[in-house]
Amino acid sequence: MKIAKGDRNRLGLTVRLATRFSRSRALARSTSIMFLVALFLMAMYVTLGTLSLSGRQVAERDLGRYGASAGYGSLTLRPGDESFLHEVTDRLRRAGISDAEVMLSTDLQVATTPVRDVALVQADWSGRPYGGGYRLLSGRWPSAPGEVVVTEPDDLHARPGGTLPVMGGQARLRVVGTADDRYAHTSNVLAAPATWAAFPPSLAGDFPDFRAQPYVMWSGRSTDRVIAAVTAEVAERRGDGGDPDAVAATVMTRDQLASQPEKSWIDRSPAGYTVPSVLLPLGAMFLVFGIRHRRFRQTLTVLRAVGVSPAIGVASLTLATLLWALGAVVVGGALGTGIGALARMVISQVRDEASGPIAGLATAWLRLAAVVIIGAVCAGVALGRTGHTARQGTNTRASSPSLPVPESRRRRFGRDARHVLTAVAWAAVILVAAQVDSPAEAMMLSGVLTVAVLLMIPDVVAHSLRTLPERGPRERLALRQLASDSQRVSAAVAILTVLTGASLGYVTLLNTIVRTLDEQAHSDVHPGQVLVTDPNQAVKPPPQRVDELVKASVPPGTRRFQLRYLITMAEAGAAGRSINRQGSDLSILAVDSDDQIEHLVGHALTPSQHRTLRSGGLLIWSDSDGASPGRNAQIPLDIRSGDTVLGRTPPLPVATADVAPAGWRDGTGGVLLTSRARQLRLPISGGAVMYSRLTQPQADALYKKVADAGLNAKAVKVYTPPPPVIPHAGLVATAVGLVVLVLLASLTATRAQTRALRRYLGQLVSIGLPTSWARQVLLYQHGFIITLSTLLGAFIAITPVLVVTVRISGFALSIPWSQLLVLTGAIYLAVLLAALQSIKNLRANDLRSTDP
Repeated sequence: MKIAKGDRNRLGLTVRLATRFSRSRALARSTSIMFLVALFLMAMYVTLGTLSLSGRQVAERDLGRYGASAGYGSLTLRPGDESFLHEVTDRLRRAGISDAEVMLSTDLQVATTPVRDVALVQADWSGRPYGGGYRLLSGRWPSAPGEVVVTEPDDLHARPGGTLPVMGGQARLRVVGTADDRYAHTSNVLAAPATWAAFPPSLAGDFPDFRAQPYVMWSGRSTDRVIAAVTAEVAERRGDGGDPDAVAATVMTRDQLASQPEKSWIDRSPAGYTVPSVLLPLGAMFLVFGIRHRRFRQTLTVLRAVGVSPAIGVASLTLATLLWALGAVVVGGALGTGIGALARMVISQVRDEASGPIAGLATAWLRLAAVVIIGAVCAGVALGRTGHTARQGTNTRASSPSLPVPESRRRRFGRDARHVLTAVAWAAVILVAAQVDSPAEAMMLSGVLTVAVLLMIPDVVAHSLRTLPERGPRERLALRQLASDSQRVSAAVAILTVLTGASLGYVTLLNTIVRTLDEQAHSDVHPGQVLVTDPNQAVKPPPQRVDELVKASVPPGTRRFQLRYLITMAEAGAAGRSINRQGSDLSILAVDSDDQIEHLVGHALTPSQHRTLRSGGLLIWSDSDGASPGRNAQIPLDIRSGDTVLGRTPPLPVATADVAPAGWRDGTGGVLLTSRARQLRLPISGGAVMYSRLTQPQADALYKKVADAGLNAKAVKVYTPPPPVIPHAGLVATAVGLVVLVLLASLTATRAQTRALRRYLGQLVSIGLPTSWARQVLLYQHGFIITLSTLLGAFIAITPVLVVTVRISGFALSIPWSQLLVLTGAIYLAVLLAALQSIKNLRANDLRSTDP
C-alpha cells in the first residue's frame, strides 16, 4: 500500500514538530504523574500476584508427589481399626497398582485450653508423600506407631522428645520432630503408619464422632483399577454392591488441580488493581493535557498563523506528549516491577509461605500502554475541538460574545454527549448497586461510581466557580483565572478525585470488613456463664458423665437452669420439626422462668418485658432480622418441617431485648417461657444446661476439671475473649499502596500545576503586584482544587460502603474518621508543601518561557 506524497509530507511534518515539541523540559515534567501511576500499578500487580497460589502449587499442596487421590465420603474408621487400609492396599497390589498409598485424616482434639481440633494426617513420611509441601525443621520424620511431627510447635506447646496429650489426655503421642507447612500456618499433626491402630477403641465412648477418613493417593495411572479396588472393599464392609460412581466423584487429578489456581487478589480486590488500572492512566493523561492546555492552545494559534493545519498541530502535540508519557510508563513500570519484586520477597519472609508466580506481566504492561495511548488520543481529540477557538479563554463569570455558530454547535454537542453519558453512568450505578452482594462487587461499584462522578466534574467545577463568593481582589483574581482555564482545573480535580476516592474508599472498606469480622467473632457464652451441652449439637443434652461432673463441682451460689430449643431432630420414619418466627429462619429458645432469662441475657429485664413474657409472649433479640415489631405488636410462630409450614400459632405479644452476641444464641431470634411452649404444644428439645453467676477463675476451673478427667471438654463452653481480627495481607498491601500513591500523586500534580502557571504568575509580578499576592492567589486555587476533589472523593469512598452494609446482612458500617482525617490532612500538607516549594522563587523573567 503506497502512501500519497501529500500524506507523506503531512506525516513528516507531524513527526518533525512532535520531535521539536518533545524537547520541552516542561512537557517532560508534566508527565511525571504517569511515572507514579505506572510505578504503582506494576508494583501492585506483582505484589498482589504473590498472595495467590498457582494451579501447580495447589496440586503440590493437595497431592504432593502423587498424581491423583480418591476416597469414599461416607466411610469412616473407628479408633483402633485400620483393617480397611490393609485390605485396600492388598487389593491394589493384586490389581497391579504398586505406587499407591492409603492414608488417613481426622480431626484430633488437642488438650489445650480451650481444647480445639487440629488435623492429623497418617502416612509413610519416609517417602515424602507431600514432596516439598512439608519441610522438616528439627528431629526426624515419624516411623513407629504413636510418633508424630507437628507444625506450628509453639501453638501446640510441643517439642521433639516430648509428648502431645490428645483426646482429653486419654492418648499421648510422641513428638519426634517439627516441620514447616509451606502453604499454611495451621497446626497439623503428621503421624506415622499404624498410629490410628494404636488409639484405644474406648475413645469411641467419650468421643463418638472421633472417626478417621481413609483416602488413596497414587500416580494417576490406572484410575479405573483404583476405583474398582476401593469400591470392592467398601462393598464388603457395608454389605452392599458398592457404588463406583461415589468413589469416582472424589477423584482429584493433578491436571484438574493445575487448571484451577486460587483466585488472584487482583480479581478479589478490584479496587486495588482492576479499577485503578483503567481510571488512573486515563485520568493522569487527561491531567497532563489539562495542565498543558493553555500552552497547547497558544502553540496551536502560532502554528495556524504560520500556515500549519490544526490537525497537524494537534497530532504533533499529542504525539510529543504520548512519547513522554510512554517513556514515563516504561521507567515507572520497570521501577514498579522491581519494587513489587522486593515487596514479594519481604511478604514471603513475613508470611513464611509459598508465593504465587508472577503471571501475565507482559499483559499488564501492554494493557497499561494501551490505556495510555487511548487516553492520549481522547485527550488529543478534545484538544482539537477547542484548540482553534478564536478566544484563548472563556470567563464563565462574565458575559462574552457569542461563539461562531459551528463552534457553538460543536461545544453544545460535546456537552450534550457528556450529559447523556453521565445519565447512562448513573443508571449503571443504580443497576450495579442493586446487585451488590460481596465486597469485591462493592469495589466494582466504586469504579462505576467514579466514572459517573468524573463525567460530572466539568459541571461541578463550573457551578462551584459561579457560586463561590469573591470577597476580595485575591479571591476574585484566583476564581477568574480558574474560570478562564476550566479544562486544566477539571483535569486536576478529576485525577485527584480518583486518587482520593480510591484511597479513602479502600481504607473505609477495609475498616468495615475488620469491624464486621470483629463483631462476628464472639465467645460461646457471656462472662460468668458456663454452658454444658452436646459437643456437636447444641439441641441435645450434654453427655451424662460430663453433666454429673460439672453439677457436682459448681461452687455454691451458682444458678443452674436448662436451655431448650423449640425443635425436634429428624429420626428414622419421622421428619424433624422446628419453630421459627414468622418470616424468619431464626429458631426460638425456651427456659422455665423470666428470672432465668435474666441470667441468660446477662441483665435485668424491664417491667414491660416481664409483662410480655408472663402474658405468654415472646422476647426477641433487638439485633436479629425483623426485630422492629412496633408498640403492642404480635407475631405468630411457624411450625415447620424443612421448608414446609405445617401450622402456625396464634399471634404472641412481642418485646425486644438487647443481648450481646454469644455462641448460644447463634441461629436464634428470641426466647419464651417453657410453660407457654407446652400450652401451644410446640416441640421442645432436651436442652443444654446453663450455669451463671460464676467468676472467670471458677468457670476455668470447671473446664479444667472436665479436661483432666479425660472427658470431652468441648462439651463445656466457657467465656474466652475472641482473638483480634488480622486482615489479609492483600488488603493491607493494597491500602498502603493507595495511600502512598495519593500522597505522591497529590504532591506531583500540585508541582506540575504550579509550573504550568508560572508564566501567568510572572505576568502578575511584572505589572507590579507583590509576589506574596501571586503566591496567595496560587494557594487559593490549590485549595479550591484539593477541597473539591476531597469532597467528591469522599462521596465515591463512602457510598459503596453504605451500599454494602445495606445489601449484605451482617455487615457493620464503620467509617474510620480518625484515619480519614489523618489521610486527608496528609494530602493537604503535601499539597501545601509542594505549592510553597514551587512558588518560593517567582520571578518576572518567567515570562520568557517558550515551551509548547
